[in-house]
Amino acid sequence: MGNTSFQGIWGLHRSQTDAQPARPRRIAQGLTGRIPRRLAVCLVALLIAVLVASYGSPSKSSGATGTPIVLGNIGSYDGSQASTFLPAQYALQAWASSVNASGGIDGHHVDLIIKQDNDTPSLAVSDVNELVQDHAVAIIDFSDIETSWTPAAEQAGIPVLGAGLGAPTLAGDKLFFPSGTSLTPSDYGTLYALKQKGDTKIGIPYCAEVAACSQLVSVITPLASQLGMKVVWSGAFSATAPSYTAQCLAMQQAGVQGVIPAAPTASAIRIATACATQGLHVTYGTQDAAVSSQWLPVPAFNGTLISDFDAPWFEDSTPAEKAFHNALAKYAPSQPVVPPSMHVWTAGQLFKAAVLASGSSNVTSSTVLAGLYKMKDQTLGGLTPPLTFTKGKVPMVDCFFIAGIKNGKFVATDGSKVSCQK
Repeated sequence: MGNTSFQGIWGLHRSQTDAQPARPRRIAQGLTGRIPRRLAVCLVALLIAVLVASYGSPSKSSGATGTPIVLGNIGSYDGSQASTFLPAQYALQAWASSVNASGGIDGHHVDLIIKQDNDTPSLAVSDVNELVQDHAVAIIDFSDIETSWTPAAEQAGIPVLGAGLGAPTLAGDKLFFPSGTSLTPSDYGTLYALKQKGDTKIGIPYCAEVAACSQLVSVITPLASQLGMKVVWSGAFSATAPSYTAQCLAMQQAGVQGVIPAAPTASAIRIATACATQGLHVTYGTQDAAVSSQWLPVPAFNGTLISDFDAPWFEDSTPAEKAFHNALAKYAPSQPVVPPSMHVWTAGQLFKAAVLASGSSNVTSSTVLAGLYKMKDQTLGGLTPPLTFTKGKVPMVDCFFIAGIKNGKFVATDGSKVSCQK
């Protein structure tokens, strides 16, 4: 896909539908020389009916009578984080499909346009400009470089909703609306969970291959101090190193009790397994965006504590959680249900809530903003921490959910309870 932006499967579905009328015409031209013209016309009508039934209509939803709403999405689905981020694309498409199948939002079909940023700032800014030309009223963010393009969206007056994965904070961007815990409070949540267990001496092994890995140390250190905890060891390790003996022994000697790995899944598994073999038995902590189902069978990760941006993605005990799982099972059955799936789903639900709260039948960026500013302790049915947005104030969500790993399974450690950064 390179540096080209695209609309994903949702857009492909639309392009296939638009192209279908030409196909039966070509078939009819081959038939009219051999069969009566009236029969050929009937066959054409039958083919069109079959194709419409198969592909559906991209411009109308069941019961939708209002003007379609154009909603944009920019994601890092084809860059360095593709393996982690790609399921989010399908989850967002499932959200749009489920909304449209239910008559849209207040009778408005959602026309979802998905763009790739390919971890390239210039492409991301171009994506924003194209979405402006397409009359997108809001943008769902699942990019890890959003600090490069959110200023362009703000300049255009388009609200951005999402997880804000690419920076500790989007300070100064008053049109960025988190649909879950803000990033720094989420790091705080990881430490909070470890402290609740009694693990106050923290170690941070970070990957040597990616400069951003080491940045976690400077974020975690002051947060640990706030909680009466201390980072007693931090150090780099390489994914290709033949041994991690030095790092594991250093953590043992420092008396590390809780470890927050700043590394991709495969690397985190390698160092955790190696250190357990050498007798380092600690509690691991992480954000939900960094955890993977690959952690489940790893003995060293039993007891891991997870700070969740939104309600635990594996839970289905509430109506809102059931709706999430049912939609993904129906519209993205081959895709894994992972934390990013929940992140974009809640962003979509926040957009829907804002459109409804605005009370306007003419949906624009201004009316979406008006609806967002009406959010006061909104939890979207328990999917998010309380969301409150105030005009002119940079939004920040300080509360989080806590989950964990126990006996090879993800568990909701605190159920639906949220805790908050003080």
